[in-house]
Amino acid sequence: LLDISYDTECSVLSGGQKQRIFTVILLSFCPEVILLDEPSSALDQYSAEIFIKNILNFSEKNSITPVIISHSQDIINKFSKNTVVLGGKL
Repeated sequence: LLDISYDTECSVLSGGQKQRIFTVILLSFCPEVILLDEPSSALDQYSAEIFIKNILNFSEKNSITPVIISHSQDIINKFSKNTVVLGGKL
Protein backbone atom coordinates (compact mmCIF):
# COMPACT_ATOMS: atom_id res chain seq x y z
CA LEU A 1 0.00 0.00 0.00
CA LEU A 2 2.91 2.37 0.52
CA ASP A 3 5.14 2.33 -2.52
CA ILE A 4 7.84 4.61 -1.10
CA SER A 5 11.38 4.19 0.18
CA TYR A 6 12.74 5.15 3.59
CA ASP A 7 14.42 8.27 2.19
CA THR A 8 11.40 9.70 0.36
CA GLU A 9 10.85 13.38 1.14
CA CYS A 10 7.64 13.99 3.09
CA SER A 11 6.76 16.92 0.82
CA VAL A 12 6.23 14.59 -2.17
CA LEU A 13 3.88 12.20 -0.37
CA SER A 14 0.15 12.23 -1.04
CA GLY A 15 -2.33 12.98 1.72
CA GLY A 16 -3.23 9.31 1.98
CA GLN A 17 0.42 8.25 2.26
CA LYS A 18 1.07 10.83 4.99
CA GLN A 19 -2.04 9.73 6.86
CA ARG A 20 -0.98 6.07 6.78
CA ILE A 21 2.57 6.85 7.89
CA PHE A 22 1.41 9.00 10.81
CA THR A 23 -1.04 6.28 11.87
CA VAL A 24 1.72 3.65 11.79
CA ILE A 25 3.97 5.92 13.87
CA LEU A 26 1.18 6.39 16.41
CA LEU A 27 0.49 2.65 16.58
CA SER A 28 4.20 1.95 17.14
CA PHE A 29 3.85 3.52 20.61
CA CYS A 30 1.26 0.82 21.48
CA PRO A 31 -1.07 3.09 23.46
CA GLU A 32 -3.97 1.59 25.38
CA VAL A 33 -6.50 3.47 23.24
CA ILE A 34 -6.18 5.07 19.82
CA LEU A 35 -8.71 7.58 18.46
CA LEU A 36 -8.69 7.84 14.67
CA ASP A 37 -10.81 10.49 12.97
CA GLU A 38 -11.57 9.45 9.39
CA PRO A 39 -8.36 7.38 8.98
CA SER A 40 -9.41 6.25 5.50
CA SER A 41 -10.71 9.57 4.17
CA ALA A 42 -7.83 10.10 1.71
CA LEU A 43 -7.95 6.52 0.39
CA ASP A 44 -9.90 4.66 -2.27
CA GLN A 45 -12.34 2.00 -1.01
CA TYR A 46 -9.97 -0.95 -1.60
CA SER A 47 -7.02 0.71 0.17
CA ALA A 48 -9.29 1.96 2.96
CA GLU A 49 -10.53 -1.53 3.75
CA ILE A 50 -7.02 -2.99 3.82
CA PHE A 51 -5.79 -0.13 5.98
CA ILE A 52 -8.63 -0.42 8.51
CA LYS A 53 -8.25 -4.20 8.61
CA ASN A 54 -4.51 -3.81 9.35
CA ILE A 55 -5.19 -1.25 12.09
CA LEU A 56 -7.73 -3.55 13.74
CA ASN A 57 -5.50 -6.63 13.48
CA PHE A 58 -2.51 -4.80 14.92
CA SER A 59 -4.66 -3.31 17.67
CA GLU A 60 -6.05 -6.69 18.66
CA LYS A 61 -2.60 -8.32 18.78
CA ASN A 62 -1.22 -5.47 20.91
CA SER A 63 -4.19 -4.91 23.26
CA ILE A 64 -4.98 -1.49 21.82
CA THR A 65 -8.59 -0.30 21.86
CA PRO A 66 -9.28 1.48 18.56
CA VAL A 67 -12.01 4.13 18.37
CA ILE A 68 -12.63 5.03 14.75
CA ILE A 69 -14.72 7.97 13.59
CA SER A 70 -16.03 7.43 10.07
CA HIS A 71 -18.67 8.71 7.68
CA SER A 72 -18.18 5.68 5.43
CA GLN A 73 -21.16 3.39 5.82
CA ASP A 74 -19.20 0.61 4.09
CA ILE A 75 -16.37 0.83 6.63
CA ILE A 76 -18.86 0.96 9.51
CA ASN A 77 -20.82 -2.03 8.27
CA LYS A 78 -17.75 -4.11 7.55
CA PHE A 79 -15.61 -3.43 10.61
CA SER A 80 -17.49 -2.02 13.59
CA LYS A 81 -18.16 -4.09 16.68
CA ASN A 82 -19.96 -1.26 18.45
CA THR A 83 -21.42 1.83 16.80
CA VAL A 84 -22.46 5.19 18.15
CA VAL A 85 -24.44 7.36 15.74
CA LEU A 86 -24.44 11.12 16.29
CA GLY A 87 -27.04 13.19 14.48
CA GLY A 88 -28.01 10.74 11.77
CA LYS A 89 -29.23 7.30 10.88
CA LEU A 90 -27.42 4.01 10.48
